[in-house]
Amino acid sequence: MSQMRYVGIWGDHDALAPARTARLDGERFVGTGVGGDEVVVWVFDGPNLTTTRSGDGSWAIVSGWIDGEAADVLGRVAETGPDRLRSVNGEFSSIVWVSASGRLHLIRAKYGNPPVFYAEAGTGVVFSETIDPILRAGVPARVDQDAVGWFLSCGYLPPPRTMFDRVRKIPAGHAIVLPSKRVDARRYWSVSWGGGRRDSFDQRVATLGDLMTRAVDTRLATSGTTGVLLSGGVDSGLLVAIARRVLDRDVVGFTFRYGSDAGAMNEGTAARELAAYVGADHVEIDLTADWVAGHLEQLVAAYEEPFGYALHTARLDPIATTGVEVVLSGVCTDGWYVSRREAQALRVAGLGGAAELATGLAARLPGRIGARGRTLHELAFGPVEQVFFNSAANTLLREDEQAAVSVDGASHRVADETLSRIVDETYPTHRADQLTHLAMWVKWPEHGLLWNFRWGRRAGLDVRNPYIDDNLVAYLAGSPRPHPAKADFRALAATLVPEHMAYRPKFPQSLPLGRWLRYPLRDLVHAEVGAVDFAEFGLDTDRVLEGIDDHLSGRADRKWLVWSALVLSMWRRIMLARRRDPLW
Repeated sequence: MSQMRYVGIWGDHDALAPARTARLDGERFVGTGVGGDEVVVWVFDGPNLTTTRSGDGSWAIVSGWIDGEAADVLGRVAETGPDRLRSVNGEFSSIVWVSASGRLHLIRAKYGNPPVFYAEAGTGVVFSETIDPILRAGVPARVDQDAVGWFLSCGYLPPPRTMFDRVRKIPAGHAIVLPSKRVDARRYWSVSWGGGRRDSFDQRVATLGDLMTRAVDTRLATSGTTGVLLSGGVDSGLLVAIARRVLDRDVVGFTFRYGSDAGAMNEGTAARELAAYVGADHVEIDLTADWVAGHLEQLVAAYEEPFGYALHTARLDPIATTGVEVVLSGVCTDGWYVSRREAQALRVAGLGGAAELATGLAARLPGRIGARGRTLHELAFGPVEQVFFNSAANTLLREDEQAAVSVDGASHRVADETLSRIVDETYPTHRADQLTHLAMWVKWPEHGLLWNFRWGRRAGLDVRNPYIDDNLVAYLAGSPRPHPAKADFRALAATLVPEHMAYRPKFPQSLPLGRWLRYPLRDLVHAEVGAVDFAEFGLDTDRVLEGIDDHLSGRADRKWLVWSALVLSMWRRIMLARRRDPLW
């Protein structure tokens, strides 16, 4: 089960448990607000978890990496509230008690990790960095069927949903301030889009070089060797090249190997070539079907919810055995760039009403021309959130696939008021920026950044992400739409490594899941899902089992249905149905 780092209660403790007399093996932080509402937080040892207290009784609990001190977080929040944290660079969440105002601030990191979960009980609120302590505090563990719809659609859960109907998560860059008539998260940080910057391409590459060097430098381990999750692509390769050739620091690249028959999914050759060129050590980690079969329960317990695409970087334990404590990841560049099809749609959208009419007419035609017309029309003129959530990168099961296995024959992806507000708030005017805005506030925190965070915590590693450095993000957001295909980052990489490495085509990082489920994981699938009633998830059990059989027999590629059924079943057994030891 996931390691408990802190757990706290605000307000009506009796709705949960007698917190005033609780005995937990951790440091106890207490505050009393206006009207006598009390907050009690128990803090336990853990990597990158720091606390600070002031003379007036205020205190702060900071979890994650910060380019500064916990005392600075306390001082800024005590002065004007979470808004002042917008100028503090880092990847951290914080719990801050301000004695003078009697207010408690639950603040989630700008880009989401570490997460902050909470649940209301009576007039009280219980909160933690992980879900398990909230359930152990007495909050009922019941499935949220609307969340199942989102998981089946995207492979992740947009905020504020979790898989538990009583547990919610604060959206990235948002904070909850207690006491409040309504427990509601409000944004404390946002990106400034546009600004009229018109750098030449060479100027842009030079500026990116300076910003990337600073982003990498501040995130390297203060002592010892830093690890890098090194694929065969330019994003992680650039991190290794900057660390070695610009900063002259020791790094080791870790590349996953998915078995001898995984073909191009194994990127070890390209990664090893780049590491050797810049003088970095390189290690390959075997992440095989046998390893998954033996560890999937542990992974689901560590993640605390079902997960979709996260498996390909799940084995970080071997990194910890090398003595490395800090690992850099190259995620979060893709959201800044548009595909060729999206770029074409953006050009069409710029032509205005005549183009909208023409693509609409083309969409009504039969055959391939009509199909292309429909796609182009939706990308250019459809609601941006619909375009975002229907994109391949945000699709686990298509809408028709989900409807085919649901009890009522419909897909269930119910929007939430908080998600709608994220879509609307501080919305940029440029359509490409709107897509990046959604990636930044919805996908990155709950998907690409989250899985490496979860796997890092499981292995006792601190995973840091240079591509979400505040200064780098501000520059990219304040510039015109970046050049296609990461041309600027590739040009920067070409100043440090040979061009064939900088411009090497990138195979999307993945593993042979479909074949694994059909062969080496087949017995695990049968053992796990054979006796499950999927109606609890709003799914028709017979249709789910038919789809699983279609994949296992080779009649159809239904790997994501099989995977979803497998992890939902395992999650139910591990997180939903098991008995928990109470916290007190």
